[in-house]
Amino acid sequence: GNPIILERLLFSFFDIDGAADGVASESLGIKGYTSYFVTPTTTLNISESTAPSILSNFSSTRQSGVKDNPKDPNTLNQAQRDKSVSFLFHDVSEFGVWLTTGGQNGRNR
Repeated sequence: GNPIILERLLFSFFDIDGAADGVASESLGIKGYTSYFVTPTTTLNISESTAPSILSNFSSTRQSGVKDNPKDPNTLNQAQRDKSVSFLFHDVSEFGVWLTTGGQNGRNR
């Protein structure tokens, strides 16, 4: 069938961090969004592209362990919110995102 075009879509990613041992780190590349939202105290390194066909990159700058993984997006503590990003899309039926784990011991592969 034909794709459904959503007038507005808010899509969030949580727990963008590095392994507690400091060996692996997570990042995401994304394109096609209208705007993004992070906390004023975000721990993400953000490299935003203004060209719609080029990825913007959001990568971890902090290590943490399994104990701080979020269980409910409605009850995030400040540290969990600081490792999250939300994207707003307009008139979209699809978008591209690339998730990567660098290093040798990534636990979320």
